[in-house]
Amino acid sequence: MADLKMKVRIGQNEFEAEGQQEVVEKHFATFSDLISRTKIAPANTEAKTSETVFQVPDSTSPLAKVFQQEGRFISLIGRPSGDNRELDAALLILLGHKELRDRDAVSADELLYGLKQTGYSVDRSDRLMGIARAQGLVTASGVRRGTRYRLTIPGIAKATTIGQELKDMLQIL
Repeated sequence: MADLKMKVRIGQNEFEAEGQQEVVEKHFATFSDLISRTKIAPANTEAKTSETVFQVPDSTSPLAKVFQQEGRFISLIGRPSGDNRELDAALLILLGHKELRDRDAVSADELLYGLKQTGYSVDRSDRLMGIARAQGLVTASGVRRGTRYRLTIPGIAKATTIGQELKDMLQIL
């Protein structure tokens, strides 16, 4: 069988594969099926302004007001206190993605951006998430920039507790 190299971009979604033709075609069929189920955002033809719009998401989550959403990024409106405040903030951001965006797996870049927007000076999210993985609070998949983090059941429980404490500290109704 001949090798095939394929690169396709549909809206914001991109597919790239190289290998045996039947394997590449199988993966592309899966990609096409997933894309057909999602709503494709039109390509942005307007020039973006330098103004950034933050939104407090409307969600049924009791902790929704603790988060602010900027496109696909989630950050916190306040900062957790305590010895592990950066780790607590990271867990809370992962919970925000789960609650508001219905995304279980969050990329390292999205997590790092959320931490920086919250006010933490974290250079690498993998070092911080290594601690959470050792405690059994998150799982990781992928390598390097493709790493995605997912809260475990104990991680969700801890993040919910941290979120409630932050909500009480900020006195949000």
